[in-house]
Amino acid sequence: MLKSSGLLKQEKLDNLSLTQKEKLKGFFDVLISDPNHITAPRMSQWNSLLSKYKELEKINRQDLVARTKHHYPILEADIESKYTDGIFILKRGALEAYTGTDHAEMDQVIAFCGDSFSSWLDSGTNESKEILSIINLISE
Repeated sequence: MLKSSGLLKQEKLDNLSLTQKEKLKGFFDVLISDPNHITAPRMSQWNSLLSKYKELEKINRQDLVARTKHHYPILEADIESKYTDGIFILKRGALEAYTGTDHAEMDQVIAFCGDSFSSWLDSGTNESKEILSIINLISE
């Protein structure tokens, strides 16, 4: 998936609009207009340029999952084939992507399970249906 992430980021950068390119160039021009940008750099100018770059190359989970499924169309079938071995892999990514909690914030996941899990399971989303299916397979 990491390789797909890098390729997707590169595609985004290769296909920037003229406006996006001009904004990035504007930050670059401000940076290099300072004669001391190498020897005595102003961090605020570098930070502005780097922040804009990161914003332009940022990809979301849905784009990454869609790209992975496009290049590996039998991914979901391969995941499901592991169920008989007692291996349950979430098809859409990390648990936090399913619950809407922050990555690596276990206290949020615990709070979600205690406060909202039942109603979320009843919501009928693809994510809740998948989790419910896994719960049913485990409890058989």
